[in-house]
Amino acid sequence: VRRRLLRELLSSLKYIKNLTEQQIKASLWRGETTLYNLELEPQKLQQFFHDVWPCGLEIVKATVKEVSIRIPWSQIMTQSILVIAQDIEVEVVAHCEDDTDWQEVVVRMQQQYIRNQQAKLQNARFGTLSSGATGAFDQLRQRLVDGVQIQVNRAKLSIHSRHARHVPSHEGEAEAGAQEDAESPVGEVLTVIGEDIIISPADASHRPCHKLKGVATFCAESYLMQLNKFMKCRAFHVAPGG
Repeated sequence: VRRRLLRELLSSLKYIKNLTEQQIKASLWRGETTLYNLELEPQKLQQFFHDVWPCGLEIVKATVKEVSIRIPWSQIMTQSILVIAQDIEVEVVAHCEDDTDWQEVVVRMQQQYIRNQQAKLQNARFGTLSSGATGAFDQLRQRLVDGVQIQVNRAKLSIHSRHARHVPSHEGEAEAGAQEDAESPVGEVLTVIGEDIIISPADASHRPCHKLKGVATFCAESYLMQLNKFMKCRAFHVAPGG
């Protein structure tokens, strides 16, 4: 099981651009991995977050100064995996409804997302029907993913745009028209910064909980088990771009 989980962990490296050995410090069998000075693949990242990311924002650059992953192998069934990230910076370009080229990109991502979901359903059906270890491992993997705890000391989102309508102050129709026709973004129009962010499994009272057993509660109305999540941000700043 440990080997298969390690393979799953290493498969996520496909989202990192030009990763070298010098950027990795790992003792995977002890459950400790640290990656430094990472630049992520924008297109793969956009596709991965397609169902939750605003479709009008195109990710053009994403960097992380440091990521540490701690896996409690001896208590893997009861304790959460901990991911600690330092200094996340994401640059995006804001598109409008009249950006036909970007609309085509979004449609292709939506189609790919649907194909991925259909493949997951097919695999889940196969895993349920089979009596082998594949179905059990998939359930274990999903349980661990649901229980991941994430800590981020600082995350910055920089929004750029070539559209004058996105600029906080307008200085006349002529200048606005010139900006609308520009081929490249006019620059940063908005900055969003979050500090000391925690995303964690939570108990029924919505308090952080690192024990997987305590994060699932039964909803009597829907007759379903639901997973509780907790998110906290010590400071949140929004300001016009520089």
